[in-house]
Amino acid sequence: MGSLFIGFKVAFDTMDRLKVYMDYWQSLPPSKALENLEKSLINLYVLLLRFLISAIYIYEMPTIKRTWKSFWQNEEILNFEADRDKLIGMLEHDAESCDRILSDYDRQNMNHSFDQIRESLKKLDKLQDIQGCIELISEKIDLNRLPIAEGAAFDSYEDQKESKCLPGTRIELQQQILDWADDPDGKCIFWLQGIAGTGKSTISRTVSQSLDDKGLLGATFFFKRTQDDRKNAKKFVTTIAHSLAIKMPEIAQSVAQSISHDPNVLNANLPKQFKNLIFDPISTFSQSSRMIVVIDALDECEKDDDIRKIFELLKQFDNLSTTTQKITLRVFITSRPELLIRLGFEKISRKALKGVALHEIPNEVIERDISIYLKHELNQIRMNWPEEEKFNSLVRMAAPLFIIAATACRFITRQRDIQKGLNIILSGERKFKSRYGKIYQPILDQILISQEDEDEDEDEDEEEEKNFLIEGFKEVVGTIINLADPLSIRTLSNLLDVEEVYVNKQLELLHSVLHIPSKADAPKKLLADSMWMRQNHMEE
Repeated sequence: MGSLFIGFKVAFDTMDRLKVYMDYWQSLPPSKALENLEKSLINLYVLLLRFLISAIYIYEMPTIKRTWKSFWQNEEILNFEADRDKLIGMLEHDAESCDRILSDYDRQNMNHSFDQIRESLKKLDKLQDIQGCIELISEKIDLNRLPIAEGAAFDSYEDQKESKCLPGTRIELQQQILDWADDPDGKCIFWLQGIAGTGKSTISRTVSQSLDDKGLLGATFFFKRTQDDRKNAKKFVTTIAHSLAIKMPEIAQSVAQSISHDPNVLNANLPKQFKNLIFDPISTFSQSSRMIVVIDALDECEKDDDIRKIFELLKQFDNLSTTTQKITLRVFITSRPELLIRLGFEKISRKALKGVALHEIPNEVIERDISIYLKHELNQIRMNWPEEEKFNSLVRMAAPLFIIAATACRFITRQRDIQKGLNIILSGERKFKSRYGKIYQPILDQILISQEDEDEDEDEDEEEEKNFLIEGFKEVVGTIINLADPLSIRTLSNLLDVEEVYVNKQLELLHSVLHIPSKADAPKKLLADSMWMRQNHMEE
């Protein structure tokens, strides 16, 4: 489609020039030179009409069939322009011949002189840099054909509610990452690993913003298992290539040419896409530059084969940095330390890889950061609360997982009596050994207790009501925990063969520990992020 509009641009410019010569032709008296001018005008019109007829014919073809036609290649448009320029040259020669044989009387009575023609053509030349238009329009249209994963950017609309690091937290780690990015001799890949709930994505968003502010951010891709475009690598390379072409306009033309020469590259395998859309264009880059590509939550890419292919690409990033003299393209990547990912990094050269594990950060640093976070969140509930002893207990209980601190704050916020809510959370410190049991078990116990309190005045048997509540909880929440993929409320009710109101009743008090969509039919909306994560990654 890009070449289509380029061709029309050339055709419209030709029409403008034809009109100038036609106005001159109509003012001329009969002569042999006029006959030659008429023939040149006709030949140019024929060329123009043939082009437009072919353009319309190809345009009306089905998209798939149109792709196989070579008519829309840039060289075809350039050939049309070359033929047109040749005929315009002949037209100018014939017009000059007509001008030379004119008498003084004819010149005085003409509406359009040859000097006026030249002036009009000069104006057209200033307005129409055809070759420049071909490159510019083709580039923009072809780049817009690159499939982009919705929400993959760190500053996307979809993730605008996701948090960044609070000021004063993760300062040493952030500085370490930025120092690596600034170091001209830094390693190609920085791998930040950590178990679920340690705040890796929060760090990625914060670092991405800092790199963007410094002009070092080339592209970002935030994987997310609950989003269709972000749970696999189908649009991984094309999304990164599109962002790099915007950040580095010097390579945009090369990327666009790759698409124009081989439109099928948009659906090709990842190695071919990387070579044609990233490696080759950047290899021709002539200016010194350093760019960072941020890849967050690689473990949330569902297909193991996609992850293996991405590790092949990571090796190519290293090859690119060593091959080119001008451009340094580096990768900051976060993930959980899953086996497949650990094996992938073992195949990366030690000279190219820098690794940091969040669980190796000193406890005092982690507790300091969680303390800052909890103070900020709890001050939203009540200033200078709670007392120091209970606050410190909450910090120790949450460390090293920010997700536990966030869950505790969410639960306390939803309580009518916030002091009672805090005491419920802290009660788990003494009762349970499991890190997750300490936070989640008291919350779940409280839900059952509150339900029993509400039903005290009912005539139904208390024990039967309690058993009914427990069984319902097991049926609904147990299913959520064991599902490989989160479901909407509507789909979950269909799976269990129960009414939606039944599912809603079981979930309505669980907002502290479950993420529940507002719409019953919300597609691919995560229902139980934190709990699903705990169940499926307990070995970490």
